Amino acid sequence: MKPIFTVHEGEYLVGAHLEQTTDYNIWIPTKDTGEDMLVTNPDRTKNASIQVKFSKDFLVTHNKPEMFDHILCSGWWNLTPSKIKNSRADLWVFVLFPFLRTEATRSGRQNSSSNTQYVIVRPLDLYERLMETQGNKSRFHVYLSISRNNNRCLQTRGLRASNSYFVKDLPVEPARDFSECLNNWQPLHELLEA
Repeated sequence: MKPIFTVHEGEYLVGAHLEQTTDYNIWIPTKDTGEDMLVTNPDRTKNASIQVKFSKDFLVTHNKPEMFDHILCSGWWNLTPSKIKNSRADLWVFVLFPFLRTEATRSGRQNSSSNTQYVIVRPLDLYERLMETQGNKSRFHVYLSISRNNNRCLQTRGLRASNSYFVKDLPVEPARDFSECLNNWQPLHELLEA
């Protein structure tokens, strides 16, 4: 039986992050409408809805150990194109929680939850990027990988020799590059402060 008074991991991590770093209010709906949380500014005059997608870290199970020095984490999502295109949410947030601990988290200099990675994207932008890289499919398989230095986030599904893009910092087509979305909460701030 699924507990009825809990939120899933990704929702918890997004909510906790926003509560720690902003003065926004976080609201969780009681039924699934395709919007996992509502965020309001402090005086509740503006709001934004968020769809949260969480993935376990596939780095350890789907990469060679030599890549652990280059890639922080990798996530996988299986998405329906129409749900993205017709999403009522203002933003989608992909949450990746790295499996491998960094030296800073092992030594206690950094909280392990601060290593959580967020890819924040508007649903229509996400849809257009996936259409460009994967074509008209009944399902989009999305693989997001983040470099260990946190400056690169790539959608690697169908990208040949994808690991070399992290080792050699090779250029990639713009639709695959989600680096500007990585830990960038500016789209949410714009919605709540406009």
